[in-house]
Amino acid sequence: MNAELEAKVAEGTIELQATNQLLQKELIHLQQAKATRQKSEEQYRPILETNCEGIWMLDTEGNTSFINPQM
Repeated sequence: MNAELEAKVAEGTIELQATNQLLQKELIHLQQAKATRQKSEEQYRPILETNCEGIWMLDTEGNTSFINPQM
């Protein structure tokens, strides 16, 4: 019985380690995506904010996501 419990614990440990590795990879991916988004935003925000035209951006649900000062 003790050996059976130890085997289950070992199996659970292996599963947890695999899940942890997947989560770490996902975290790295999310961090890279965030850095890419921030870089893009830093590049284009001055254009949007200083444009002479009013700009009003909506998300896919129709909610306002950005309005430049001219709007």
